Amino acid sequence: MGGRSAAPGSHNLVAVLDGGTVGMAASLPGTGTYDEPRSVWIGPLARGGA
Repeated sequence: MGGRSAAPGSHNLVAVLDGGTVGMAASLPGTGTYDEPRSVWIGPLARGGA
């Protein structure tokens, strides 16, 4: 894996529910105190869909 997801200080988070992936978020270091979100994905089950 390379690119932004391998940048120093980046964070990749995965949300799991009942053993299945239902979401993810990625961020890069910001210029201040907080990281800057770069991508977010929420699966249909976590959005209340089927």
